[in-house]
Amino acid sequence: MQIMRKRGIMTKSISIVMVMVTGFVMLFGGIGAQPAFAASKPGVPTFLVEKYGSTEIKVTIKKLKGANGYRIYRAKSKTGKYKSVKILAKTKGTYIDKGLKASTKYYYKVKAYKKVSGKKKYGKFSAVKWAKTKAAPNGNASKYDVKNIKYQASDLKDKRAYFLGSSVTKGMYTKSDGSGDVSFVEMLEKKYGMEVRKSAVNGTTLVTPTANNYIARLQRELGSLDAPDYFVCQLSTNDATKASPLGSIKAGKFSKADFDTETVAGAIEYITWYVQRKWNCPVIFYVPTKPKSTWTYQSRYLKMIDILYKAQLKWNDSYEDQIQIIDLWNDPKAKYKSTDDRLLCMYNTLHPTKAGYLLKYVPIIGDFLLTKYKARVIQSLLDEPLVTEETVLGEPVDGSDGSTDGTLSDDTSTDGTLPSGTTPDEAVPAVTP
Repeated sequence: MQIMRKRGIMTKSISIVMVMVTGFVMLFGGIGAQPAFAASKPGVPTFLVEKYGSTEIKVTIKKLKGANGYRIYRAKSKTGKYKSVKILAKTKGTYIDKGLKASTKYYYKVKAYKKVSGKKKYGKFSAVKWAKTKAAPNGNASKYDVKNIKYQASDLKDKRAYFLGSSVTKGMYTKSDGSGDVSFVEMLEKKYGMEVRKSAVNGTTLVTPTANNYIARLQRELGSLDAPDYFVCQLSTNDATKASPLGSIKAGKFSKADFDTETVAGAIEYITWYVQRKWNCPVIFYVPTKPKSTWTYQSRYLKMIDILYKAQLKWNDSYEDQIQIIDLWNDPKAKYKSTDDRLLCMYNTLHPTKAGYLLKYVPIIGDFLLTKYKARVIQSLLDEPLVTEETVLGEPVDGSDGSTDGTLSDDTSTDGTLPSGTTPDEAVPAVTP
């Protein structure tokens, strides 16, 4: 009886052992076989790294059988602390690591993952690989100096152009030390043999009564000069950063009294009115190249651009080509092809380098002046000038009234109507100074 009990206990023990062994075999696949849970993990991925720009490195991962994606890690040294920079949710692919420092080594390693029951199962790390970013482009290098620009014979030779603006027109950052005063203006002068005058002061606005505003300098520095063939005015970004009142374009209003120069709209119209009345010359407003989308005041500046186009519609409806716009902001030829292209052309968010002026501004503005707009186009379309020596405005336009400071004398008309005996094609709008 006792023997039978012992045999029963032994039988149960053997059964338990057999169940355990069977379970082990099912789970691990037998002696020397790969465990089932291990088979659910992917292998070690293969990848390449290469310099892509002065602030970018390209990571290319080859397809790994059984992998659903990869996790990329980066460090500043081979044995340093690695930081996860990207999860690439595809079987193979490329990742551009951006925002890096120029001329700097970066180290990378990758591990693959496989999705099991909705969870990522990671394999082992790859070997470490490194790449060095390119040197930062120098947009103010000597090769972009004005002296190196070759003269190009054209119809622009000896044409007189006045430029009114602020830091972009001035060329605020065209020296390596962060200073400068050379811009596309001097480059146009050298390339085409133009006669130029520039009034450009950093930080100034279109609107009055701020110090050295556009209107004050237009009258003080340019108003006493002979009539130009071209008058070019920058749509100042400072009016956006300083939140100048925008105002609005008033349809059918051409009198000076209608222009509120403490608003962007009023200042644009006043400058247009002044240049037409003083010199019978169209105004070419230019909009600088588009900055990064992170520029805080971009939405406000876009409203200024919209106002400028509305002013063009109003004035050109009555006076053909009185306002022309060179819109580098929206011109495809002014767009940056890559991060390095932007770094080459822009010193900071808003201000170009010499390369930026030479490669973006000069071709577009020069082409506009040369082929899309001919000097004094209004007069060329009419049988006689808009303003004759006996001006229909009741005042000389050549300064023979004794004015030497750029201001204009009073007019007897105060309602914006034209003097008797004239037509819109023969006179500029009558205005009250």
